[in-house]
Amino acid sequence: VTVTVTVTVCIKVPGVGTVVGGLVTQGYLVENMELAVGPFEDGKFRNVKVSSIRRNKVACRLVRAQQSAALALDVPVNQLRRGMVLTSRQGDMPKPCQLFQAEVCLLFHPNGIEKGFRTTVHIGNIRQTAYITDITPSKKIKSSDHAVVTFKFLKNPEFVKTGARILFREGRTKGIGRVISVEPFKYLEAPER
Repeated sequence: VTVTVTVTVCIKVPGVGTVVGGLVTQGYLVENMELAVGPFEDGKFRNVKVSSIRRNKVACRLVRAQQSAALALDVPVNQLRRGMVLTSRQGDMPKPCQLFQAEVCLLFHPNGIEKGFRTTVHIGNIRQTAYITDITPSKKIKSSDHAVVTFKFLKNPEFVKTGARILFREGRTKGIGRVISVEPFKYLEAPER
C-alpha cells in the first residue's frame, strides 16, 4: 500500500532535528520507514527516513490513514515547506504540477477578473500565489459567474489531485471550485558539462 502524508507544518526541535506535522491520507506509517518528500523547486522528490513518530506528544510506532502525527526526518528544515507530500517509493510516484484547470465560481470581485490576474490559491494544505493563464468560455468573469480557469503556480510545483476543492482569494476577491485537470510538471534537465 502506498503511503501519502500531507505536510502542514515544519519546525526544528532542539535535540531532535527536523520535525514535520501532517495528516496520513493513505496507507500506514511506521518508524524507520524510507519515504520520498517533495516536490522541490525542480519538481523532484528526495529520499528521507522517519526516525520517530509522535501523536498527541506521545511516541508511537504506527500511524494509519486519517490520523495526524509529528514525524522526525533526516533532512534540513530549511529545505521543507508546507504543502509538500511524503510518499513511499513503491507504486506510482505523485506527479507534481505547475499548471492546472479548475471549474470555478467567482463569489465576489468589484469589476471582474481576466487573464493575468494574480491570486492566492488554497488546495488542501497547499497555499501559494498563482496567476490565471486562461479563462473559458469568456475572457472575463464577474461576480457569480462560472468558468473553467487555468492557473499557474508562481514559485514551486505542487502535488494537486484531480477533484480537489479549490479556494482562491485576493483582497476582497473570492472564488471556489474544483480541480478538473492537472498538467504534469516539465522537468528542466541540467545542461551536460
